[in-house]
Amino acid sequence: MGFNASAHPVFVHADMSFHVAEESRFEFTLLFEQSFLSVLLSAILLLCTPLRLHSLYRATHKTLFSPAETVKVVSFHEIHSDR
Repeated sequence: MGFNASAHPVFVHADMSFHVAEESRFEFTLLFEQSFLSVLLSAILLLCTPLRLHSLYRATHKTLFSPAETVKVVSFHEIHSDR
């Protein structure tokens, strides 16, 4: 005989505690999660990206160019390219 969590009284009570008591009452949790946490934070990230890219573009380079850099990039590309 398998364990049926939904039939156990403790789990039924726990499940009912997360539901809205009244059917006509509006549940704010799901709306808050979908609108604020996903859409709003993604929009803020997208709006801040051009500012960060602009600041990186105008910043001075912290490393010096080396001829070995070209060899490393080409060899990395050859090793990891799809054939």
